[in-house]
Amino acid sequence: MSVQTANVVKTIEIAEIFETIQGEGKWVGTPAFFIRTGTCNLQCSWCDTPYTWKAGETTYEKRTYEEVFEQVEKSPIQHIVVTGGEPMLHQEFIRALRKRNPHRFIEVETNGTIPTTLPQGTVNQFNISPKLSNSGNSWYKLNLRVDTCIFKFVVQSPDDINEIEKFIEENKIDRTKIFLMPEGTTRDILLSRAKWLIPLCRERKFHYSPRLHIMKNIR
Repeated sequence: MSVQTANVVKTIEIAEIFETIQGEGKWVGTPAFFIRTGTCNLQCSWCDTPYTWKAGETTYEKRTYEEVFEQVEKSPIQHIVVTGGEPMLHQEFIRALRKRNPHRFIEVETNGTIPTTLPQGTVNQFNISPKLSNSGNSWYKLNLRVDTCIFKFVVQSPDDINEIEKFIEENKIDRTKIFLMPEGTTRDILLSRAKWLIPLCRERKFHYSPRLHIMKNIR
């Protein structure tokens, strides 16, 4: 049955849909069905998906909910990752996705600027990635925080740790929920930064997260 309200077919901006493995965070290495939404409310200088939001580079297109759901339902993969762009700009879609897929595991990648209006249990895990000043964005208030979340930080230099510690203190975050990832768009840059970031994680008792999709150019 098509997803409609008052005979209006619901649509969403989709940049790409693909099957791969989760490259970051708690579920790294897990086979995953990725739904990458278009548009974002931030503009990170080092963004590795500028085609989801940047003028002149955008490649997303309007797709109906039904078209997306049909692709999901053809896949045997039970782990769905909704990413972007900023998927929390599309909460109605996430709600409908859960309704159509009550037993699949749903992760949502988000920058944490937008509060959730989703019923509890809609999302199994939020991966909140607050943007540090190295992204070119101003410091912002965390507007999304739930029990089922982790926090991922893109780290460009050792000095970024001071900003991360400030965030943890201000928001009273459990350190076991913190994952640090090296910033970079090439394997060589990631490996170079991992040399000092892994010891830093060990010292501060944070998780280190690789970025497999960049390391291996995985799709």
